[in-house]
Amino acid sequence: MIILLLYVTGMRRSELCALKIRDFDPGRKVIRVIGKGDKEREIPVPDRICRELSLYLNKMNDEGVENPSGYFFLTDSRKPLYPAFVNNLVRREFSGRDGFSARKSPHVLRHSLATHLLNAGADLSSIKEILGHSSLAATQVYTHNSFEKLKSTYLTAHPRAKKGGTNGN
Repeated sequence: MIILLLYVTGMRRSELCALKIRDFDPGRKVIRVIGKGDKEREIPVPDRICRELSLYLNKMNDEGVENPSGYFFLTDSRKPLYPAFVNNLVRREFSGRDGFSARKSPHVLRHSLATHLLNAGADLSSIKEILGHSSLAATQVYTHNSFEKLKSTYLTAHPRAKKGGTNGN
């Protein structure tokens, strides 16, 4: 659930560690996050993920997990998550899996979400808001991964590229 939420929301590791149950609004399908500089933002959550999060919270409640601090996720010893715990979880989960030869960290999931949104046609301004960047320049870092997508679109759509660009066609 932790890895799913990191990817689906693009939240930072510190934001995940600080996440409280009250920050999840299943009715509005959003998660409220306090980001860098204590800036608050709301991240949309797809229906399926809302259901999964609700099931997770119901299971914690059914099992009588004591959680007086109200954190969304707890460690096995019922303490709030901490950065090294999240790092180790992500590293352990992706170790030895095909397609994950690069660095295995929570930030890679954030980076992947941004790249996937960009490749699917989302505009940089929207991605900036989802990620909680203060400037568009910070979000533009993700555009380099989309060059292959851009190249493919160009070769498919450009009249000269489609016809080989010979004889004035």
